[in-house]
Amino acid sequence: MATTEQLLNKLEAGKRAFDLPQASLTATLTQLEKAKLDSADDLVRLHEALLFLRAYPRGPRMLKQVEKVIKRCESLAERLFDDEVDTSLLNDPEVSGIAGGSVTSNFSYAIVCWLVAKYPAQVSIDWDWFEEEDRFGATMPRFMPLLEDDAMVEAHVPF
Repeated sequence: MATTEQLLNKLEAGKRAFDLPQASLTATLTQLEKAKLDSADDLVRLHEALLFLRAYPRGPRMLKQVEKVIKRCESLAERLFDDEVDTSLLNDPEVSGIAGGSVTSNFSYAIVCWLVAKYPAQVSIDWDWFEEEDRFGATMPRFMPLLEDDAMVEAHVPF
């Protein structure tokens, strides 16, 4: 029986080896469906390889299998959280977006409005991450009209 590390190496190598028989990748995916991942790094590696195979599937059967394993990533992430494994890697913007993790970024006002309308219970503002309070002057009057006069003349309005 192959280790998780060996399976991930095989999947990563095989995703771009288009001369590799589809059956080999399918067998690797089947084993990974049942594999126990012990680290956030393994989950990231699996998810990245699956995204590539989702974008460039080798046929409808493989596409269906890849989507099945991608859906399993959320339960894998939840298990890592429950086991109190270091999951800080899942918050890295380069790999964020794995179900069960979070996405942190500077979104435009239009994107934030869309996210709040679509996923109101799942959106939050990371105030500790925000360092430039003086930039609120141009934005906050949209939400607090009485600030408009102060925001135009004061450099540091006490929001």
